[in-house]
Parts: sequence; structure tokens; C-alpha cells
Amino acid sequence: MRRIVRLAVAAGLAGLGCSVMDAQAAGLCDAASVASILAEPGTLIPNPTHLGCDYNLGKGGKVSVMVTVQTDSFSVTNFNDSYAMTKDEKISGVGDAAWLGAAATFQGTTVQTLNFRAGRKIISVSTGSLTGPVSKDAFVKLGALFAAKG
Repeated sequence: MRRIVRLAVAAGLAGLGCSVMDAQAAGLCDAASVASILAEPGTLIPNPTHLGCDYNLGKGGKVSVMVTVQTDSFSVTNFNDSYAMTKDEKISGVGDAAWLGAAATFQGTTVQTLNFRAGRKIISVSTGSLTGPVSKDAFVKLGALFAAKG
């Protein structure tokens, strides 16, 4: 089964199609914890949907986050193969195996992704920031939050 849960802290992130039960999605949405981890100014405005939970940026926000959770065997195999070959930074402190992709900036937005395995779950946490890269510590904390909830 494939589950995709979206969390967007900024308006304008493109949505992904998926099939997630409302109760599952609600369990993965936690605006207060995400805002606390990011330590960014601004208000998070939750917009629960049948796909998950979008967070639209209130006044002053600068960071967007999208979380994807997959549990199918193909995703697990693909993750294991990618983990073995990645040249990105492998990190500890979240899940069973994790790597943090290098930050890249496009049109003033810095994007970065943490990919990790927690048991049979493959979780990706992607950010888009108008203020530069999100810290590795914040990614580890976000990863731990969603590993526990996913």
C-alpha cells in the first residue's frame, strides 16, 4: 500500500495524488510541532484534506515542508538500493538508515530532502526555504516526529 501525506507550511506547493484515510492523515498533521522544530516566524494555517494536511503560510512564514510516507515493498527495495549508492550525506539520529540531500537553490528558494527508513516505512521530508537551507538538526527532529507518527 502506498501512502502519501502532504504537509505544506507554505502556500503554493503542488499536491500529490494519493489514498490516505482521514484518520491516518489527521494523525500525521502536527502544525505546532513542525513550527516549533523549524523555529520560523509566522503562523501555520492547517488545511486538512482527504489526502493529508496542507499547511498554508500565515503572515511572515518562510519555509514549506512536504512529507511523503510509503510502505509498499517496491519503495523499500528502491530505498535500500538508493541508500547503498548515494553520495549525499548519510546521517544518524532518525530511522534505521537516512541520508540528507544537498541543498540546491532555484529562483530564490532553497530545496532539500531527508530520506529515511523507519521499519517498513520510507519517509521523505522535503523543504523549500526562502531563507537558505534548513539545518541538519531540524531535519533530524522532523524525521523523528514523522517516523513516530507515520
